[in-house]
Amino acid sequence: MTFDISTTLSALIDGSSFPAEAASQICAAPSITSTRLPTDGKDTVEVEGFFWGLWGAIIDAAEKNSDAQGQLVKLVVELSKRGSAQPTWRIWGQEQAWKDLPLIGAAAREQFNGFDPSDSEEVERWVLRNAFLARLTEAKGLFMLYAIWSLRDALEEEASTSVAMNSGNVRAAAQWIKYAGQKIYTSTEEFPSGPQIGAPARGGPKWKGKHGFDPERWALWKREFSKLSTDKNIDELARKDALEAAERMSQIEGKA
Repeated sequence: MTFDISTTLSALIDGSSFPAEAASQICAAPSITSTRLPTDGKDTVEVEGFFWGLWGAIIDAAEKNSDAQGQLVKLVVELSKRGSAQPTWRIWGQEQAWKDLPLIGAAAREQFNGFDPSDSEEVERWVLRNAFLARLTEAKGLFMLYAIWSLRDALEEEASTSVAMNSGNVRAAAQWIKYAGQKIYTSTEEFPSGPQIGAPARGGPKWKGKHGFDPERWALWKREFSKLSTDKNIDELARKDALEAAERMSQIEGKA
């Protein structure tokens, strides 16, 4: 029996399959069902390539089709419910099961390296990549630090001289408010810093507070989105996204 992730995802996206069915097909892949947790303390090296390919294909599909993202998020959630609660594999020295979504963080990080503002298609993929990770964060709480990175780039740093760069950053940041705003608003998570890891959640020049989520940081982001909604240094689509983000933030505050 062979397994082709592209066939499974295509069926899910075109509506001929459902998330639960797609998850069953993925979990039945021979490279998954034929492996077990090594008893000698070594990694289950056979499954690494499978998970890299799986998450890479899902993220790639999400970047190409915004309408498919809802189903793809449901698929990831469905996968997290599959299998035994007991460790099934050992990956990078850590015992893992489907509930841990092995290597999804590493796969996402590998593709979260910014964009070329001169390439309009790459800008769109960057915006959709942020949208998808924001949806996954709302559903599973997976990528809260990535929210800070995107919001910091767009709202806490000094503007670039490139309209395309500024616009892409603003549009990407707005996706986090659109799809994970409630979770961001209620979070008080603070991220560690130190010589070995740096300060990944540090602020830009406009924020000198805690390295994490904070009501005052939220207020700063909201003010910056409001300003950007009329800023001529970004394009019309980015101004629209900025306005919608500011309005969404007010809605979230009103429900608190």
